[in-house]
Amino acid sequence: MEVTQTDCPHVYTTQRYPSLRIVIMGTEIVGRYERIFSVFSCPTARELRAALNCFQNNNRVKEFKLLSSKSGVATAFYLITKTSMFRKTSEIGLRIHPLIAKAGREKWYLISDGSKQDIRSLVNNEFTKILSMKRKKPAEIFRGFYTAVRYLMPALSISDKLSQREIELVRAAQEKGFFAWPRRTNLTGLSRELGMPKSTLSYHFRSVEKKMVDALS
Repeated sequence: MEVTQTDCPHVYTTQRYPSLRIVIMGTEIVGRYERIFSVFSCPTARELRAALNCFQNNNRVKEFKLLSSKSGVATAFYLITKTSMFRKTSEIGLRIHPLIAKAGREKWYLISDGSKQDIRSLVNNEFTKILSMKRKKPAEIFRGFYTAVRYLMPALSISDKLSQREIELVRAAQEKGFFAWPRRTNLTGLSRELGMPKSTLSYHFRSVEKKMVDALS
């Protein structure tokens, strides 16, 4: 099912940053909190930094610990105050991971007891609204799980292959508009701004391109 929640920092942050994707990989109960492990991704490192800053400053997020951040992908542990939807899951069935948050919506997978209970009436309230709901076979659910994880793998693979210097140059080029359309600067202008020979900069970008193609293929 797809839901939106006014009491959920994942929904709030992905509303403010539409390019952000959050894959919630694990959750456990800690008193009145949920302890969560998630993967955050954005097209650029700059967007990711802004989105993470927004997320961890949400007053419902506690003890945010960034485990890793490279290129446009980050992993983190944190606590959030239990949401209305989380509290209701014990009444309507077991939820399984991953949960996916994007564009102000979350996709939940729930295994119910098979009864004909009215899930909408149990879940919908002033904080939570079900946007769509569809019954799926177990095989479809697990296929969705692997699809969610698989779309992150190229980005993780690419970021592991790039050197720190290459990451710094790509970030600088992104910030100065080298990858924008239309471009705000060209290779000559970028080499001048970064104080690096044009041939050296071109060599680094060719190296990055090759590593990206190798990872994606």
